[in-house]
Amino acid sequence: MDNNNMYNQEPQNMQTQQPYQQVYQNENLEEPVTFGDWMLSLLLMMIPCVNIVMMFVYAFGNGKKSKSNFFKAYLVWMLISIVLSVIIIAIFGASMAAMMATMGY
Repeated sequence: MDNNNMYNQEPQNMQTQQPYQQVYQNENLEEPVTFGDWMLSLLLMMIPCVNIVMMFVYAFGNGKKSKSNFFKAYLVWMLISIVLSVIIIAIFGASMAAMMATMGY
């Protein structure tokens, strides 16, 4: 066998790779959220009271899975921040009440 043909021949036991589109063609991949859809969502998040309602609609509605997961995570972070805020306010209020009691009020 000469050197030119040695590198051009494929081994007989190796399978040739299929193109990317053929391999993942049968997968049920979801279409990504479009730029315009994100712009509309973010615009709605800027409107007071509407943003709270829309967070729940996007999180638990029948929309795209990636958008649903994002808003579910956003709601969890909001819950964490509310709980931490209540704890900090309670600690601050208790310390202010203790200071007022020592001053004679």
